[in-house]
Amino acid sequence: MIKKMEDISPNKDGMVYKKILTQGSGNVVPEEAIVRIHYNGYLEYGDEPFDSTRLRNHPYKVKLQTGGLIVGLNLAVSTMRVGELARIIIRPQYAFGEMGTPPRIPKDATVMYEVELMNFVEHGGVDEIELLSEEERQQISFDDLLKACKAYRQEAKLQFDSSSYKRAVGLYRKAVMMLEKAHLKNEEEEETHQSQLLKLYLNLAICCTKLADSKHCINWCKRALEICHTDNESRTKALYHYAKALRCQFHFKEAKAKLKKAQQLSNGRNKSVNDELAVLERLMQQEFIAEKELNKRMFSQPKGISNEEKEKENKRHQDMEEHCMEVSEKFRQIAIQRLNDFKNNPEQTEIPFTSHSLTFGEIACIVEEADNLGLKAVQVGSGQNSRIKLVRRSNHDASC
Repeated sequence: MIKKMEDISPNKDGMVYKKILTQGSGNVVPEEAIVRIHYNGYLEYGDEPFDSTRLRNHPYKVKLQTGGLIVGLNLAVSTMRVGELARIIIRPQYAFGEMGTPPRIPKDATVMYEVELMNFVEHGGVDEIELLSEEERQQISFDDLLKACKAYRQEAKLQFDSSSYKRAVGLYRKAVMMLEKAHLKNEEEEETHQSQLLKLYLNLAICCTKLADSKHCINWCKRALEICHTDNESRTKALYHYAKALRCQFHFKEAKAKLKKAQQLSNGRNKSVNDELAVLERLMQQEFIAEKELNKRMFSQPKGISNEEKEKENKRHQDMEEHCMEVSEKFRQIAIQRLNDFKNNPEQTEIPFTSHSLTFGEIACIVEEADNLGLKAVQVGSGQNSRIKLVRRSNHDASC
């Protein structure tokens, strides 16, 4: 195998060999970047890997040049591009040394890795900036601050894409705090500063929507809308998430007003806004029917009714219940996909959602599909603070 591979050792002395199996794209990994890789590690003549992120079904995240990888693997990953799959053979001097790590790695072991670079984040000097005092940070150039914020944003996006929304919020907030305390020198820096903050506020609003945290979602949307010269697309996004949060708080009229503004800004072409408005109007209609029925019962005079009238009344109630339990196939498929993503992601411990933001039929659909996947629905709180979270069943639950 070595005869068909490239020697990438620093001194070309046959310590590390590489062969690209699948070409990647974009730039080569920057020095000291934070990378996410999948790999299988093999001993010579070994059929089963001695170490595998594939078997763990979880990629390995590490900052290069910090000792988190053996020297030869660190060297090889530093030559890769995103999406690249490579085979690496490493001599013991650049792997586990003369002694190895018994019993898993024997003495003087030459090892082979098959590595895929999933993505990377440029480090941007984040560690160094975090260690500085407030006074020292004021001396940092705005460009260096932007690099650090970019690193936070990239890492936050990776966390978001893996459904680790709370971690993403923490990283986005660090970037926000860094930018909000920045000292700006001119109008150009002010314009860039506002543009970056706007993106961060919207990202935080989206994360809060995923976490069913309507209070903080509204806060981030307000801050996004307060930024001067916000473009129509960004204002539409902010109003959309603002409206969703208001709906979760049962403020239907206010939510509708926000969605109408968003519709005007997007000329009625934003599908997400239009769909949310349709959901909201359906909920408002259900609320109106419920209130009307309640008022009718409160103020109607007691009187005897015929069997025919009873039958009509029962039929009307049955039709209303069936209507409330209806759920679209599209909603069911989206629910199944989210539940499967949660089940297959060991880092995510629960999926919370506010129960009053969904119809009875949608809640029943989620609970039914969760049960089919071996998940458990738990109700927390009451009234408008009521929410249902889906968690993995414990061994005790499974045996009951």
